[in-house]
Amino acid sequence: MSTGDNRAGEGPGRPAAGIDIKHLESVLIEMGKSLRAISIYPAGHPQRANLLGQAYGGIQVALQFLGDLTLQVSRQGFLYNDQKIAEGQALPRELAQEMHLRQIKSFSLRKELSLDDFTAFLELLLEGPENFRSGRFIEQWIREKQIKSVWINEMDFSRLSTSDQAFEEGAAEPEAPRPEDHIAEALALLAGEDDPERFGQLLRELEVLARPLIEGKSFEAALEIMDAIAAAAADPERKGAAGEQIRALAQRSARALGRGEFLRWMLERYAEREGRERQELQRTIAPLGPSVIDEIMMLLARTESISAGRPLIDLALSFEGEARSVLERHLKDEDAGKLRKAAYLLGELRDRRSVEAVRKLLDHKDDKVRREAIRALVRIRGMEASRALAAALSNEGNPEVRIIIVSALGESRDLAGAPALMNLLSSVPPREDTMALLTAVIESLGRIGSKEALPHLIKVLNKWPLFNRGKYLPLRIKAAEALGRLGGESAMQALARYSRGKDDPLHRTCAAVLTALLKNDGRPVENIEEHLK
Repeated sequence: MSTGDNRAGEGPGRPAAGIDIKHLESVLIEMGKSLRAISIYPAGHPQRANLLGQAYGGIQVALQFLGDLTLQVSRQGFLYNDQKIAEGQALPRELAQEMHLRQIKSFSLRKELSLDDFTAFLELLLEGPENFRSGRFIEQWIREKQIKSVWINEMDFSRLSTSDQAFEEGAAEPEAPRPEDHIAEALALLAGEDDPERFGQLLRELEVLARPLIEGKSFEAALEIMDAIAAAAADPERKGAAGEQIRALAQRSARALGRGEFLRWMLERYAEREGRERQELQRTIAPLGPSVIDEIMMLLARTESISAGRPLIDLALSFEGEARSVLERHLKDEDAGKLRKAAYLLGELRDRRSVEAVRKLLDHKDDKVRREAIRALVRIRGMEASRALAAALSNEGNPEVRIIIVSALGESRDLAGAPALMNLLSSVPPREDTMALLTAVIESLGRIGSKEALPHLIKVLNKWPLFNRGKYLPLRIKAAEALGRLGGESAMQALARYSRGKDDPLHRTCAAVLTALLKNDGRPVENIEEHLK
């Protein structure tokens, strides 16, 4: 690098002897002001020209003292001869971060710096960081703008013309920095960074590096970046307000990257893997939030079977509160398969706040959807769920689904379901086509254990129709078994009536149930009749 008008005995890039370091700082501050100005005001705006002119004038004065000036650029700031410059000052720090993002490791301002070259150099810093990945963008920019009084990364571009033919014959092209080296450096810095502002700058840099990988479907390479960001989003070692801010920044960055095809790839990989690798993927996916549930729903919709996607189901359930709101939104979907899966997952979450949303599916036209909604309400449990199921009994026209609702009420063992079952037992006539339903009603009343059901069950036990006595017998046997669950003196008296004399299935069942009740009550059973006088 030529030293131009540097004073004798002074090396390139060194200020004249005795010059205060504040001259260097003033150059950086003026550059920072200028960058802000051109980012705010468009080309041709008088305020832009005025601010640029003022800053350029100040830099020209400083360069008369400093001579050609070379500064090294790091993410944290600037160095001159290994000495930190303008450390802790906002404008120079922002300027250094913008240069670092654009792979500018050093720059030199020549003493003959022109206003056009100065402006073009600053405009370079407004270009998107992704443009600099190839390593040729800076070179192309300098050639296009014909900049001669600014050197970048120790390269003298004054020898370049606007044509590629202007390269010296046989001259080697500058080696482009490798993206993987840049990624490794940024990841290493991210792990040890505790300042939220600098941490955020690193995240932006990593996002710029990750996006081309994702767009190019290099998901394995992008996953390394996602792993590091996700780890920071869940790092418990970061304490206080700064730690909280860093975790929030990392979560926001992870959600910006972990979407679309990349997220789908991670989820498919999660479903295929096992053990430690699956656990590591879950930690990476965890900060991504509601978008994960949406994508899981898309993947589950590929198969009719719900249980086939068990790993993804378990992953969705791990989001708990976030999952609930997303799944309830999917209950408005027109696709019956998605509705079933959303209802199933809400049932697995067992959050009683979802009862009202699931209840609406009990009126759906698809039998399978209604069945899944019933199962979900059974798993959610609680009085509201039981009331929803009981109310659905009067509207349900499919006999098979009615039986499922009845059985579900029995499984819930909620007393709120007993009145609807007792009403059904009294209102449905015993016919061949209703026997399965009545059997389920009796069994469920026995499971619920409401004492109010005693007279209804005793009435079934005592029923002895003139016709089809054999077909009605299974109902009487079920009623005897249900009375055994409820217990009490009235149940034992009813059972005693049919526990002696004849030797048939009903009498044997009543005798066995009565014996069990007496034992549970602590009474001897050698002579049952004595205890029932």
